[in-house]
Amino acid sequence: MGDLLEIVEKKTDQSNLQSSKQKKLETIDLKQLINRLNYVNFQDGTLTSVFHHKNYNRSISLDIKPVACKDNELSCLWPDYDNLQIELKNYDLTEIYIDDGISTIVISPENVNFKQEGFTVQLPEVNILKPARKSRRYSGGNTQVQMIQNSVLFRGKLINFTSDSIRIEIQAAAHSTANRLNPDAPVSITLLDEGEIKFSGECTIIRTSREKTSISCVLKPINNRIQKFKAKEYRSFRQKLIPSPSIVFTHPFTGNRVNLPVYDLSGAGFSVEEDQRSSTLLPGMIISELEIVLSTGMNVKCKCQVLYRRIVDEDEHKTIFLTGFVILDIKPYDHVQLLSIIFLARNSNIYLSMNLDTNALWRFLFESGFIYPTKYEFLKSHKEKIKSIYKKIYTNAPDIARHITYQDKGEILGHGSMLRSYENTWLIHHHATLGSSKLFAGLYVLEQFANYAYNTNKIDSLHMNYLLCYYRPENRFPARAFGGAAKSVNNPKGCSEDNFVYYEFQINTEKIFDDLNSWSLAESSDEDLLDLQSYYEEVSGGLMLDALNILPGNSGSTGVIKAYEKLQLKREIKLYSLKSKGDLLAVFIADIADTGMNMSELTNNIKVIVVQPDNLTKKMLESSINEIAKNHYDNSTHVLLYPDSYADNNLMKYDKKYRMWIYNIDYSDAYFDFLNKILRFSRK
Repeated sequence: MGDLLEIVEKKTDQSNLQSSKQKKLETIDLKQLINRLNYVNFQDGTLTSVFHHKNYNRSISLDIKPVACKDNELSCLWPDYDNLQIELKNYDLTEIYIDDGISTIVISPENVNFKQEGFTVQLPEVNILKPARKSRRYSGGNTQVQMIQNSVLFRGKLINFTSDSIRIEIQAAAHSTANRLNPDAPVSITLLDEGEIKFSGECTIIRTSREKTSISCVLKPINNRIQKFKAKEYRSFRQKLIPSPSIVFTHPFTGNRVNLPVYDLSGAGFSVEEDQRSSTLLPGMIISELEIVLSTGMNVKCKCQVLYRRIVDEDEHKTIFLTGFVILDIKPYDHVQLLSIIFLARNSNIYLSMNLDTNALWRFLFESGFIYPTKYEFLKSHKEKIKSIYKKIYTNAPDIARHITYQDKGEILGHGSMLRSYENTWLIHHHATLGSSKLFAGLYVLEQFANYAYNTNKIDSLHMNYLLCYYRPENRFPARAFGGAAKSVNNPKGCSEDNFVYYEFQINTEKIFDDLNSWSLAESSDEDLLDLQSYYEEVSGGLMLDALNILPGNSGSTGVIKAYEKLQLKREIKLYSLKSKGDLLAVFIADIADTGMNMSELTNNIKVIVVQPDNLTKKMLESSINEIAKNHYDNSTHVLLYPDSYADNNLMKYDKKYRMWIYNIDYSDAYFDFLNKILRFSRK
């Protein structure tokens, strides 16, 4: 029973008692006391009994279990009598405490009668109710503790905690271990539940007390806010919903169910209000499974972390905290549902990935001119398959597809859609507008894509690091909206553009690879990709290789490929290198997808990056494309060739030029600054 005993100096107790006397002490009568005692018995809880030594200035506190009580006699049992290693005959029982975490009842027992299994006492008619704590104290359950100070690791368990302090007990069997703890220096603690980290943070030591095999420490967290991400000027907007949602979760330390109303909400996090007296949330604490309960009857599950806590209302009776959470992980479907409600509450014209009438979509795409005659000439022979693909990605593809529509009175005025095309990159592959609000609707859809990406970026499982799109430089709107963004960000690592030529390539199945002795074509190695990276950094310095996930040592694109396979859709990415005498001449990216997934085949083509334009002949290029295309495409494929100057210098024929635009979402401040400027201009 050694873990239930605590040596306390009387001097400390008298100081606490004197402090208590300075406050107004309330009392409760015997009837109220008996009800409290029976509640403790009902919960299988314990009381704390204090024994003072008859001759020396010390005391012992001991947990005891009360028996059901109906009059003024209370019986208590030793929880572990066989291990009780103390001679109680040298001590007097002076106080019994009932502590519910927020208030403490002090009982001064009378007529104490010790027995082998416990003792009985007479309860007084009036008992002291000590002033309530500012914050409720909660039991630490089975939470384990690791504490580090000056590179020394201490292990132990969480005894109890409040919203302001943490009490732990660390193992100190060896005398030297206890001496290593400096009470004047800060410590770093980690709280774990079954090996999973639930809290970590820096603390100061408020006080310590030593026992035979352990040290009890009361700690105070240093920070009421953790800086998880780099501070930014533009943040995800927080929406107040009416009626308010609530959050429900099992507390990682107490095991109790917690239910709190949501103050405001975004796709990246939310905040709640707490009364200090019942607060259980510590900045830095991780909640593995939390439910956001919405008024629509939908529950959204996520993994969260407490980011900050600040006072928003305070008077002499209560203090209210606003506590902020960040979403660490959430399923794609749940995240889309959450953001769709937030977007709609913010603007009743904006619809995010909600069930869309595909017939209305097709009509809009034709009427807006997005599907023009020459594009339809290519699509018409695949129209039934394309209809089937679009039904999938518009109704049941949260892992790979998003779409946003701007509607007014049921009419679609603006529409955009994205596909997860590479491991952490989403392709904006449709963007069209209709009607008199063409400019405004188009910009507003782009703004919502940016808002969606920002709300998603820090949730790793959603794979939203880059936005990518292709546009023709002669088209005024995309040149302004995308090209203008690149100029405004003015940093190729934040937003970059690279020029490609685009043309259709007819496959010759009979033709074989020429001059095998002088040049070779094989799957790319890390060494090849390292050479490619060096070349690209020199000529562009942009984001293409990062966004396409073709850097040396990358883990491939297995995640995105599996996401398409789940929907029975085709997606493969193959890398090939063309070399001459060991020197890298060009790298080929075979993007393989279902025909019509993108209406310009920007997800189903061969991209060529020419590394040594002076040493790569047109014959070598076409022979290489043909060899790759024979293995992956039928009859023909489309080619995107970089840099565009190679085609011009070699008098190659091509259909058009495309500009590849890539936005790194970490550079959101500069991008939102640009969007806000052109949105303000469009409203004038």
